[in-house]
Amino acid sequence: MAGCDICQDVCPWNQRFAKVTDIEDFQPYPENIGPKLTELAELDQAGYDDRFRASALRRIRLDMIRRNAKASLD
Repeated sequence: MAGCDICQDVCPWNQRFAKVTDIEDFQPYPENIGPKLTELAELDQAGYDDRFRASALRRIRLDMIRRNAKASLD
């Protein structure tokens, strides 16, 4: 959805120094792990604001999230 996963996987810094953490503030929001494309395709502004609060995914505008989800459903 965001195009960031491959960058994170191949980043030399992440490969050498990244460590799993149990710090709650660094954990993903549960509703954003394996989201249903149908939900994202129909997301409204209030849902977007709630689902992506304080998330780096906010850099992807709502219309782009819906567009990408709809394209993936086709």
